[in-house]
Amino acid sequence: MRQSNLDRGSFFLVIAVMTAAFLFCAIQLYQNAHTEVKKSCRRDKRNWIESKGKEADAAASRSDAKTLYGIIRELGGTRSSSNIKDKNGNTLQTVEDHSGMLD
Repeated sequence: MRQSNLDRGSFFLVIAVMTAAFLFCAIQLYQNAHTEVKKSCRRDKRNWIESKGKEADAAASRSDAKTLYGIIRELGGTRSSSNIKDKNGNTLQTVEDHSGMLD
């Protein structure tokens, strides 16, 4: 068997340092890739919104209300309505019910 210049503790220390360096490099690579993906997504979204704006302008100039309002709806997204519920899970529907919650 070949004799090593490193004792067991030194060997594990070298492995730990190499592993830490590898992890640091991997984290840096991931963070750089993540930043690039975010930039690309923002750029793509900006381009998409600009193209939808041009489509809306074209629809408005030719008085195409259906297409225009479809684009506006698409750009505006959906709004979720959140219902206020009491402690028992029942939906509060009137102003009196809402004010009763504060008491």
